[in-house]
Amino acid sequence: MSDTENTGDGIENTEIGTEIEVLEDVVDTASEPDSGEDSLADEVVGKAIGDVREIPMAETMSESYLNYALSVIMSRALPDVRDGLKPVHRRVVYGASAHSKGMVKSARIVGDVMGKYHPHGDVSIYESLVRMARSWTMRFPLILGQGNFGSRDGDSPAAMRYTEAQLRKQASLALMKDVELDTVDFVPNYDGSEIEPSVLPARIPLLLINGVEGIAVGFASSIPPHNPEEVVKATIEVIRNPDVTGSELRQIMPGPDFPTGAISVDNGGYAKAFETGKGSVHMVGTYEIKSFESGKKAGRQQVIITSLPYEVNKAKLVAHINELKNAKGDLSYGFNDIAEVRDESAKEDIRIVLDLKKGANTDLIIKNLSSRTAFATNFNYNMVVRTPSGKPQLLGVRQIIDAFIDFRREVLWRRTNCLLEKERKRLRTLTGLFAARTQIRDVVKIIQDSEDSPSAKLALQEMNFPVESELAKYLKEVEPDDELPKVFHLTAEQAQSILDMRLSNLTKLQLNEISEEAIKLREAMQSNLHLLADKSAMDELMIAEMEEFMAGYGACPRLTTIERGVDEVEDYQLLPNIPVVLSVTQRAYVKITEVNEFQEQARGGTGRKAGPVPRDEDYVAHAMPCMTHDMITFFTSFGMAYAVRAEKFPMDGNKSPGRPIINYGVELKEGEKITAVIKMPATAEEAEQKFLMFVTEDGNVRRNRMSDFMNINRGGKIAMKPLEEGGEVKILAVLTCEADKEDLILASSSGRAARLQINDKNVRIFASRNSVGSRGIKLGPNERCVSACIVPHYDAESMECKAYLAGGEKLFLGRDGEPDVTIKLTPEQMQQMAAAEKTLITVSEKGIGKRFSSYEVRTVARGGKGVNIGTFTLATGGLAGLLSVDDGDGLLLVTNKGMAVRTGCGGIGKAKTSRTSKGVKLLKIKPGDSVASVCVLKPTTEDEFVDNDLEEQDEDDIDSDVADESSLEHGNEDDESQEDVNHQTEED
Repeated sequence: MSDTENTGDGIENTEIGTEIEVLEDVVDTASEPDSGEDSLADEVVGKAIGDVREIPMAETMSESYLNYALSVIMSRALPDVRDGLKPVHRRVVYGASAHSKGMVKSARIVGDVMGKYHPHGDVSIYESLVRMARSWTMRFPLILGQGNFGSRDGDSPAAMRYTEAQLRKQASLALMKDVELDTVDFVPNYDGSEIEPSVLPARIPLLLINGVEGIAVGFASSIPPHNPEEVVKATIEVIRNPDVTGSELRQIMPGPDFPTGAISVDNGGYAKAFETGKGSVHMVGTYEIKSFESGKKAGRQQVIITSLPYEVNKAKLVAHINELKNAKGDLSYGFNDIAEVRDESAKEDIRIVLDLKKGANTDLIIKNLSSRTAFATNFNYNMVVRTPSGKPQLLGVRQIIDAFIDFRREVLWRRTNCLLEKERKRLRTLTGLFAARTQIRDVVKIIQDSEDSPSAKLALQEMNFPVESELAKYLKEVEPDDELPKVFHLTAEQAQSILDMRLSNLTKLQLNEISEEAIKLREAMQSNLHLLADKSAMDELMIAEMEEFMAGYGACPRLTTIERGVDEVEDYQLLPNIPVVLSVTQRAYVKITEVNEFQEQARGGTGRKAGPVPRDEDYVAHAMPCMTHDMITFFTSFGMAYAVRAEKFPMDGNKSPGRPIINYGVELKEGEKITAVIKMPATAEEAEQKFLMFVTEDGNVRRNRMSDFMNINRGGKIAMKPLEEGGEVKILAVLTCEADKEDLILASSSGRAARLQINDKNVRIFASRNSVGSRGIKLGPNERCVSACIVPHYDAESMECKAYLAGGEKLFLGRDGEPDVTIKLTPEQMQQMAAAEKTLITVSEKGIGKRFSSYEVRTVARGGKGVNIGTFTLATGGLAGLLSVDDGDGLLLVTNKGMAVRTGCGGIGKAKTSRTSKGVKLLKIKPGDSVASVCVLKPTTEDEFVDNDLEEQDEDDIDSDVADESSLEHGNEDDESQEDVNHQTEED
């Protein structure tokens, strides 16, 4: 059993009386007897059988448990706020102080302590003694040990019969000095055969210096060690300036100081613990990075760990690092660049060497060491201590210092009183001796003539000593305030002190020597009386003694470095943030590829392989540009949302189709597929004013706050519920948008597009994540929504949009007798509309694309059919995507069979073509293949997208043998549900 005995939940700032009531209630409730008629207990309660009386189990359990709880709380597990020791530590120190001449066997100390003071077993006593001797456990070791006292690897100490120990000199000065001067109370031991101190007269606040960890019944205490010099300085500051604030004290005592060194990160927990007694500090080991410039290890690095957090087992840490290094899959993340782990530590110094592979990211390794191993841990303050009243209480650092100061004042007051009484007694003795020496012949004669000691004592008391000459002078010096008597008589004590002396010594006494000693005693008494009367003088004495002790202790440099807390650095922040393309196959294989691996090509080519040909019935379903630091949210056919950061995925380039997304925590069920992918903002502030627009294949739309999906745990989050239990949701796309500033364009498989303004009237904000939304575009039979994009909103009439497209002015012919109308836009209108204009690009399944102005698609009410945006035939294939691009953007097209082409948008027609035209060839599609995904690539400083055509080709030449076939699906009439246009253009 160790010195942290018996487990229990920590209850802070609780009076012991209240705790007893709680324990009684628990016992009474848990053990209420049954009330059945056949209960045997009811029949035998109170019946005596010989010398045994049967009583209810509840009564016995309640009484026994409470006695046990009180014993553990009061006598075993909690430290005393005054000397900072648990009872077992106090008894070991007191027992070891009896062996002051040198080293003795540890078994001797343990035996004395167990036999006289602590009858709880030799193992717990020896463990406590060993702990107090370990320099890596105690900031101020109390025991000097010789032999094997264990190691930081968790090795057990040698048996107590092999080791030797003694109380350290400084520990004796700090704890045992003046213990014999009635400074503390002594109490009987467990059997009344000995007495022991109830507390030791500590000179310094050892509770804060050495700290403590203990678990009692219903209480737990956890206090880290602090720097002795800082604690003493803080205590002195409180004595001299009782109004000092907590923040000022923390300048003197900035944080814990662990004997193992390391770094303590100040994240605000220390300030909280300083005031309240509860808080947490973060501990991180220290390390060095060594680089090799030449030799066999040229280009490699080493991470050398030089210190570890408090109470971290070094051997277990090394084993854990090796385990993570050799793990498979995600478990080895951050450790797979470690080639070898070696422990080169000496007895006192820590040196753990991590040999790294070439190109290893040291920042990522250190980050994972800190987050996944004991290289970084937390120490929790829970400063529950036993107060002078005997009650457990939660105290802050300042309260502990105040309690120590009060205790130290009491110790000094009791010591001064004791010394004063001793001085008074000695002075009275000296006065009697002085008087006897003035008439030494008569005194000797009385002693010699007396029959026995009592008669001699009585005779001496009856002697008359004339107060004159030397005796008068003496009495005047030692008692200047008293009136001199004519005759001096010895008291019983003075007479006894004369009788206790040998006559030879009595006759050798010199009056001047007695007088000098008496005067010194008188001065000492005056000094002590002054101390008792002057609190400030007593405080200065307390300060002087603490400073004297620290001067004898020597230099006490801080071992633990205090660093200010910084925002937690995530793994991804230690990696380069580079542009990549995320690709997901229909079977949920995922990977990222650097954008630069997709070389720019002129339009019309066959493209290059983006990776191996996907497996049978698998194809690239989604491709999206992002940065490696982006958080990617995946939406599934079962209506779930999962979040994974892009850097987690393999950057396999053209080597593989990727790896199953299930490897990255996305637990897809059987039949569940990825239907939409989106990248999320980096911070909650960025997402505050933004929304997610859900679009389904059925043409429904739903708007949610983006903040609803910013925090998704590993198990995922419901994004949309199927209409039928066990069914699927047809999420087509999830887009980022802003209310009142942007429009949503929905495109159908028949080549129609409906543009909706994003506001509360058209698409309200849904608080629920269950709904499939409301209708966004009206679809015909066998028609589905195939694409969607976001464009800026601008309030403009249809004719104003056409005037803008015509260069700023357009004539509209009147109908049915209406006059002609010319719409002319002002320069300001042209400038505003140009700023809000986007280029729209359509891409067909056969790689045919065109671009046109976003003003070609007019704004309609939600639920309309929209307008025609192209002619899609068997030659062009159906609509694969509708995208909104800026000047300078590029496109990345990926086919089902893994072919990809990266090209500039400028090559899609030299001028903006009509929205109803077929377009030009972007990618030469092989038979049996089709465009699976298309995405926009934003230019970087190095990008210069190819805009020149591979082949100049008129749209009418596209696969001319079938170009005249009818469009694939529905007609291309404009939406009949929209408002009538009263004017037609000149061309009409």
